[in-house]
Amino acid sequence: MNETKIALIVDDDEAISASIQKRIQENLGHQCDTANSIFQAKSLMRNTDYDYIILDMELPYQFGQMPDVGVGITFLGQLRDRYTSEELPIIVITGRLPDHETLPSDAIYEGATDFITKPLLWMGDHTLEDSIMKFVMHNKATVKQDSRWFSRESMGNMMMWKSIAKNGTERTYAVNPSGLRCAVLDCIYLKMTTEAIVTHKDLILASKGRWTDKSYYSKKHIASKGPIRSHIRALRENLGLDISYTPDGIKVEQPDK
Repeated sequence: MNETKIALIVDDDEAISASIQKRIQENLGHQCDTANSIFQAKSLMRNTDYDYIILDMELPYQFGQMPDVGVGITFLGQLRDRYTSEELPIIVITGRLPDHETLPSDAIYEGATDFITKPLLWMGDHTLEDSIMKFVMHNKATVKQDSRWFSRESMGNMMMWKSIAKNGTERTYAVNPSGLRCAVLDCIYLKMTTEAIVTHKDLILASKGRWTDKSYYSKKHIASKGPIRSHIRALRENLGLDISYTPDGIKVEQPDK
């Protein structure tokens, strides 16, 4: 099992910080600390070696002061002077793009690993989770398997999933992005490259209340007898996914053909 990653979220909007923290904990299983100012971020970094930082750009130096984009840019540059992008990925987030057209280029110039605008998307080609998996997990060389054979793309009102078998066979499967099957696929997609097993708890949480422990283990407390069974069968048939049950969850691997 991989060691748990620890993220630092720096944003003076406490509601946004809490939302990102919950999202990272639930979707990626990472620990998170939050800072509402540069001063607090520096204080936390003296005591904790973070694996990555999610950094808002419009920040105060000390909480209660007027936030300013220049403060965030300066802090980003200071961090990059001390850490390489491999040592400390820094994912910049901002909602101030309309007022600061040069902000993306300024952030990249100062060493941002990635740049994501607010409001943060839950699905698509450039979600926060995708960025973390690409720049944090791959840079740290901790992935269990290469995830490039399994991908997703939003197409109109459907989510198109694609798998590539070891022999090159490609399969696609269109699902409703708001449906339970897409939630199962999202959970597998987010978990399988960082964890050996997608746990039953992960899948229940991904259902967002549509499954409970009781309904998920509907027959003799055996998951393979419950409602997940039909979804696993569909994913095997439509995407060829090599899925096997374990006592704790499911193991998902690239199909041979």
